[in-house]
Amino acid sequence: MTNRPDRILSEAEARALWERAARLQAEAVTRRVPADDDGDGEELVGESGLALDTVRQAALEAGIDPSFVDEALVELDESGPSRRVDRWADAFLGEDTPVARVSRVVDASVDETYLALQRVLPRAPYSLVLKRVEGPDPRRGGVLVFEVPYSAAAASGLGVSGPSIDIRHYADFRELRVRMRAVETDGDAERTELEVTASRTHARRVNYWVGQSLAGLAGIGGAVASGLITAGLMAVGGPVEALAMLGVGGAVGVASLVGAGRAWRPAYRWGQKKGEKALDGMLDAIDLDMRTDGAFSAGNQAQKELADAGDDFLGLKGLLGG
Repeated sequence: MTNRPDRILSEAEARALWERAARLQAEAVTRRVPADDDGDGEELVGESGLALDTVRQAALEAGIDPSFVDEALVELDESGPSRRVDRWADAFLGEDTPVARVSRVVDASVDETYLALQRVLPRAPYSLVLKRVEGPDPRRGGVLVFEVPYSAAAASGLGVSGPSIDIRHYADFRELRVRMRAVETDGDAERTELEVTASRTHARRVNYWVGQSLAGLAGIGGAVASGLITAGLMAVGGPVEALAMLGVGGAVGVASLVGAGRAWRPAYRWGQKKGEKALDGMLDAIDLDMRTDGAFSAGNQAQKELADAGDDFLGLKGLLGG
């Protein structure tokens, strides 16, 4: 009996159970939506699917918190419209979350967090470039969209690691979206939730095509090897034996193709984890910058040295014994 109370589930099994139950309940409620609208279903359901309000209502009836609906919608928007290649990538790489996400609650106000972002993100080692702001002021719910620069050093093999290289080259994250939300507290201290997300869509498409290319090369290599085997058998045993062995040679080529494809999955997962670790390190850097009031950021160091010099021309006064 599957519902015995003493059964123990792993964390992964429990998560999968919750997700599947929520999906089943939502699908069951959604199937009833057009029939329950008393003839208004035609206005809610378009030619290409259900209206967003209908989907929200179905989620509420399924017992799904609206905040999770909004979060899922953000992931859907960031991943972009689904294409045929995305389905191929799912089959080749295995399913994955559409968006990489890291978050942190920091002991600072939204304004203080915003200043820390300005000190850390545009400078090395991240060197992010602000492309646009989506929505209202970033301190009031807007989203900062940054471009992760392409590293010529990494492309030429001169740079093998580093936060920006890990994010852009290993994980294939081209854009980062940064959000700030004020966290309610009981006391006077202000806290802010800082969230960084990156769509995996580009990464999965790139890894699909690269993996397929490598698998194709492996298949060609296997076919060449099988051809050499077959040619040798023809010389020794004649065409009948060679024809029988041709099936074995073809199997070698197919095995090479499938093997290379499966081998690329761990490479993709490794790159994603490397990028996510770098994103988490970015939050560490922002938090540390706020803890030290920005004293150790590159820009503030230069300003501090200039201020300390005062009237001393290039700081030569101390060197001259004055």
